[in-house]
Amino acid sequence: MEEIVTRISSLSTDQIIPGIFLLCGCFLAAHYIRKVVMNLVGASSVIPKGMQPMINSILRWVLDGMAVMITANFWGIPINAFLSLVTVIGLALSMAFQGILGNAIGGAVILASKIFVPGEIIEVEPIIGRVKDISIMRTRIDLFDGRTAIIPNKDLYTQQIINYHTHGTVRMECSICAGYNNPPDKVRAACLDAVHKVKGIMANPEPMVRLVNYGDSNIDYKVLFWCSPDERNLIKFALNEELFYSFQRHNISIEFPHIELHRIN
Repeated sequence: MEEIVTRISSLSTDQIIPGIFLLCGCFLAAHYIRKVVMNLVGASSVIPKGMQPMINSILRWVLDGMAVMITANFWGIPINAFLSLVTVIGLALSMAFQGILGNAIGGAVILASKIFVPGEIIEVEPIIGRVKDISIMRTRIDLFDGRTAIIPNKDLYTQQIINYHTHGTVRMECSICAGYNNPPDKVRAACLDAVHKVKGIMANPEPMVRLVNYGDSNIDYKVLFWCSPDERNLIKFALNEELFYSFQRHNISIEFPHIELHRIN
């Protein structure tokens, strides 16, 4: 540091003025190069738009740093001493802003890998919602109760993420129970009858009804079906309601929990 200060203080006017013009010229060249590169990046379909501000910032720091180094070399300032100063300053800044750097790295990972994109429904414990937008620092998710969750990217990309739009369809299930006096094949037919009356349930893959458990008072079944991620909850609600009416049409009873007591004389 002292070596740099000593060298700068010993510069004459004949050295300072050309150096300032050189620095300005380097800054202008850096601005032009950055503009050309960002136009190429903007026209690329490979690089996500959310990463462009970060790329722009990195280019600015690198090119402006090169401009300063060229000027320092012109003035005779030792590059080794200059790089040592830059390294110390960079280390101090990285320690002071490690949270910001973590968010930036997380945002870069999310945007580059395309784990999810705006408009998709994702689940990140303990929330589930639709991605509104992704920036380099944070991700906004619109929850289904009207609230908006703003999650720092460094917290988001290290967690388990469930993306409901990865394959375009999701498998849902509805649980239902029937009394022991109802044969499983009759219950299965009633469930499929309900499925066919609900719009939005896909015919392929074919819906299924599975017997899952013998309870104390009922036999437990699950209706498995595929649908669009955007409509999955509405379809599930509609199917739950239709199952009730279908059981009535097929004379299938849903027993309530009860205990039989036998008196022995």
